[in-house]
Amino acid sequence: MTKHPILCILFYFILSIGYANDPEIRINESFTNTSLKEVLSVLQRKYDLKIAYGDQLVNDITITTSIIDLTVHETFQALLDLSPLTFEILEQDVIILYKSDKNPNSSTEYSIIGVVQDASSGERLPYAYVWDETAKTNLVTNVDGYFTFRGTQLPSSLVLSYLGYQDTVIIIDENSINKRLYVNMIPNTRELEEVVITDKKNNDFMESEEIGKLDINPKIAYSVPAAGETDLLRTLQLLPGINATNENSSGLVIQGGTANQNLFLFDGFTVYHVDHFFGYFSAFNPFAVKSIHLYKGAYNASYGGRVSGVVDISGKEGNLKKTSGYLSASLLSVNSSLEIPIVQDKTSLFFSARRSYTDIISTSLFEKIFSNFTPLLSETQANGNIGSGGGMGHGGMDQQQQVDVTKQALQPDFYYSDLNFRISSKIGLKNHFSFSFYDSNDLLNFTESTETVIIDTLDVSQKSIGVINWGNIGSSIKWSRLWNSNHYSNLLFSYSHYKSTYDDVTTSISTGSDQVPVGSSTMTDQKNEIRDISFKLDHEWFLTNTQSLRLGVNATRFSTHYLNVTDTIEIVDEILDNKYQMSVFGMYNFNLSDRLNINLGFRDNYYEVTNKWYPEPRLSAGWSVHPAFRIKVGYGIYHQFINQSNTKNALQGSRDFWILADNNRIPVQRANHYMTGFEYNQGSILLYGEYFRRDYTGLLEYAFSNGGLVTEFPNYRELFFEGVGYSEGFELLIKRSAPIFNAWAGYTMSTVRHQFDDLNDGREYYADHDQRHEVNLYGSLKWKQWELFTTWLYGSGKPYSANNEFNNSDNPHIMLVDEGDKNNARLPDYHRLDAGLKYNTTINNIIFSATLNIFNIYNRQNTLDYRINRIAVGHQGGHNQMDTIAQINKISSIGFIPSVILIIGFN
Repeated sequence: MTKHPILCILFYFILSIGYANDPEIRINESFTNTSLKEVLSVLQRKYDLKIAYGDQLVNDITITTSIIDLTVHETFQALLDLSPLTFEILEQDVIILYKSDKNPNSSTEYSIIGVVQDASSGERLPYAYVWDETAKTNLVTNVDGYFTFRGTQLPSSLVLSYLGYQDTVIIIDENSINKRLYVNMIPNTRELEEVVITDKKNNDFMESEEIGKLDINPKIAYSVPAAGETDLLRTLQLLPGINATNENSSGLVIQGGTANQNLFLFDGFTVYHVDHFFGYFSAFNPFAVKSIHLYKGAYNASYGGRVSGVVDISGKEGNLKKTSGYLSASLLSVNSSLEIPIVQDKTSLFFSARRSYTDIISTSLFEKIFSNFTPLLSETQANGNIGSGGGMGHGGMDQQQQVDVTKQALQPDFYYSDLNFRISSKIGLKNHFSFSFYDSNDLLNFTESTETVIIDTLDVSQKSIGVINWGNIGSSIKWSRLWNSNHYSNLLFSYSHYKSTYDDVTTSISTGSDQVPVGSSTMTDQKNEIRDISFKLDHEWFLTNTQSLRLGVNATRFSTHYLNVTDTIEIVDEILDNKYQMSVFGMYNFNLSDRLNINLGFRDNYYEVTNKWYPEPRLSAGWSVHPAFRIKVGYGIYHQFINQSNTKNALQGSRDFWILADNNRIPVQRANHYMTGFEYNQGSILLYGEYFRRDYTGLLEYAFSNGGLVTEFPNYRELFFEGVGYSEGFELLIKRSAPIFNAWAGYTMSTVRHQFDDLNDGREYYADHDQRHEVNLYGSLKWKQWELFTTWLYGSGKPYSANNEFNNSDNPHIMLVDEGDKNNARLPDYHRLDAGLKYNTTINNIIFSATLNIFNIYNRQNTLDYRINRIAVGHQGGHNQMDTIAQINKISSIGFIPSVILIIGFN
């Protein structure tokens, strides 16, 4: 049954590749005493050519000629043969006109300071690509959209590219040198006149010259199937090297690292909490995001503090020209944004707010998603449904007993919200100021009742009343100054505060064959809090067009607290206040030739708690073997001073907690990154592949990661355990881009193995997130105002521990899990097909969009995990007073989910 949609999407993708080669343009026209400007206008309109020229070049030139079945090159030769102009063809349909009497070898030096910005809103565009067509070299604008260009040849042409915008060509002549240049880039939905060129074909993501780096257009999230909410991070999971088969959008598993080993930055401040709804949605509002830069590994020395990937998000600054806004509604929440120019072309304000209404109206979508985070008690392992501790002998497994769940009820009162606020201002020509604020929050009050019948043994009734609250507040103040064409500085102050609380009281009444009820209760109180205040200063020195030096320093003050009290037992109460971590870094980027680029970097970190320095050399290089083919390598050492330990059961304790390394129980993590790869980018085809290897030390495991008082560590009193590991793999992506059709296929082959002295008898084992094979397919087709998009995901089974046995420990409240060989079995393979259909229209400057999403079209019931549920019982059916029963529950994925998202806006 599932073969047909799989074959369809494969055919859909292969068909798109078949149209990769665009036909050659042939021109047939006749002109008599026609102005050259009108001739160029005809060619632009009828043949979809993009021609860059200045009005002063074509004034007073008339054309009389006949063009019969000529190529673009032959046509312009005929048109300009007797004129003082010449031309250059950048692509088949992109032409630049300039005077032919200029000396191309002129040695007059000149410099240009450029600012790249959105033509409609005036927002700066960070990390835009600037290609010098004359010298065949490239530049990248900085985080505030500035670039400096130096040259000696006139005329010279620069091609500017940015995701989601039309490529733009500017011609540098004697009238533009030694001046500040504002380059207005036009979104793809509009056409430029005269000076604009090419439709930008890569509207979703671009491979950077740096290995492991991808620039992501956040607008692609609106063209990815969603299960209720437009989600930026779920979009990233469609890329190779990032695991997508856990149905948790916030848990980015990048090249074998864990989610807590990634650094998330929003406008420069760290975001510790990146999800809503227990990880099902990311906490970043798509209305508030301008750009996303993803670093999978081996990234440069300006980033540190984590041992896996980096997700650097820039928020919207606000429209400098006119007021605009959006309002959206889904089956879970309402969302809004507003952009206001406070001072025209100088100061802007941006505001967005999103809140779910799930605490007011409980939709079927909410109930279906929420049910996925509750124990599925009716489905259990075949080899043994329950086990108990105490008096059971070696292995602690009771004889085979069957579980029949007769009643389960969960009454949630839940909502999530997030808010973004930013004010940005240009102060004179050289200064830029911004203030950014972010707040996200989730709150759940719940009552859960379960009746479990263990045939011929016990009838156990449980009732839990609890509250879970978590969220993150972040803010930053940034000042940037362009001193001159050579020097640029950034100063940033930031604050971030993460807090989570969990309180729960569970009462249990067990009734055995003697019909005498016995009661017990369990209380849990968990709190986790982290605050960081950071200062960052970096300075860029543009030595030449092919050389730059960047130096920086940053300092952070951390305060953390983690408290875990269960059954009046204080398991953890860890406080570290006002601990400092400081870093200095330097990067030298240079070209050894027009084909070889090298970035040398060094970062050194001082950590007050350990009173040690942690050096981190960095290196990346790229060699352009051919204009379309590039080979890349990267290496780096990385350290992490704040760790997060994850628990598995969402409703059995705080899902995760952050804690600082203390040089005692909590180690400083370290990773060595090794990467090499290639990129082929020709026309509408992108093909890239990367090999990666990481070696980890200081990995952290928490004794009670299963939730409650269940542990697999016999010496659980130590609480935290240190290990080592490695990840290794290869990823491949082929992508076809066109104005109306985009498609890509990604494949990842990898392995992740860990080793802890206190687990698996000290033997190496496959990590919980190990996955040998993963395939990601995406396709989108646009027709007039409609867009159809589909995704298909496949992943081989992840490991889990079969044949679990249970024992009571020397503490009657704590149950030990004897896993035998850890992760000795594999879950079934995962696969899922999603689709969406979107309609867009604009009426009198009012924008309207309606999207129908279908998640898991063929209703595949993927097995995500097996989890342990601890049931407290009394002395019934041969069980002692303090015995507990553990139940193994199968956790399945969410099935077929349709949803609708409506958006209305004005611009």
